Amino acid sequence: MNMAVELGRNISLHSVKSDQATLDLFNRMHERHQANWLQISIDFHSCGASTETWRVIEKRHTNIFLSLSTAINGRSSKHRALIAACSPHRILVESDYHAIEECTKRTWDMVLTVAEVKGWSVEATWVDHDIREEEWGVVRRLENNWHEFRLGNHTALRSARCRPSCARP
Repeated sequence: MNMAVELGRNISLHSVKSDQATLDLFNRMHERHQANWLQISIDFHSCGASTETWRVIEKRHTNIFLSLSTAINGRSSKHRALIAACSPHRILVESDYHAIEECTKRTWDMVLTVAEVKGWSVEATWVDHDIREEEWGVVRRLENNWHEFRLGNHTALRSARCRPSCARP
């Protein structure tokens, strides 16, 4: 992780049954690297942390995103509470599945779960022009979150959330 901060590279972190140790690690990284820590994004991959731990992480570390999968998180009903607790700007989805032919379906299943828990619509059509954030469906929200993750630099104050169209290279 130190090298990722030094090189300015985003990372994906998997942490199993170690909420406090992971929180302590994030806190040490922030203390050691200060503002540079916030230049990178951390994908908390198939996060199994408790809702309470996630709330602390989300409050203290603006560069950490919650990512959930049906393969890992779907095995427990706790993932729905994590989705509910997570900021709409910090949630990502993934498949975390070994067979490529199942990845799309499994990722889509988690997209639908996020939409249901958050009360977001699922886009039936795609509109390329900018629309107001309150009109975004789950896919546009997740796309925006992915761009925010990819771009990093969580110390910069943005006057408005970055819309997917402005985040494209």
